[in-house]
Amino acid sequence: MNILVLNASPKGKNSTTLQTALYLEALFTEHKFTVLNVGQKIKVYEKDIQPVREALINADIIMFSYPVYTFIAPYQLHRLIELIKSDGVDISGKFATQITTSKHFYDVTAHKYIEENCFDLGLKVIRGLSADMDDLLTEKGQNEAKMFFEQLIFSCENNIFVTPPSVPEKKEKSIYRPSLPESKKNKRQGRGNCYKLRRG
Repeated sequence: MNILVLNASPKGKNSTTLQTALYLEALFTEHKFTVLNVGQKIKVYEKDIQPVREALINADIIMFSYPVYTFIAPYQLHRLIELIKSDGVDISGKFATQITTSKHFYDVTAHKYIEENCFDLGLKVIRGLSADMDDLLTEKGQNEAKMFFEQLIFSCENNIFVTPPSVPEKKEKSIYRPSLPESKKNKRQGRGNCYKLRRG
């Protein structure tokens, strides 16, 4: 399979997150990996999105690779998604996943943001890998990365993916209706009551 790694780290080739993707490339040589360092080249792609467009069209799997610094994906990735949407390239039906590194501090927020944008683009979402910064240095972390990728390929081959959350139906707005029937006021009664109150 052709796997496009969109490396959104501003560190480019020195990104810790990218090392996980490169580790998987070394393990699974039967798949073709293409890396675009969009984090460092976002200003270039703002002027010419063509290289990204071609890479997206040729990919079977789009893998978003990025660090989570402050709860969310880096600005460069936000901007890239804006550019892809405004370009109008049709990538619907392709598979998408993500690899992140963080200290597991609100990384779920970043993952959800990417997933929702993938749904907007018509992509088939497969849950990503959320790793710690040092995971790749441990046997446990390496095994988790390997299992993630094996599950990813299995899901693609068997067309298993996450479906977008259903949008709740809009309920008809209820207008206030009085519960008691309307009754006509008796003018005399009203005056009499006022009179009685004054005397009392």
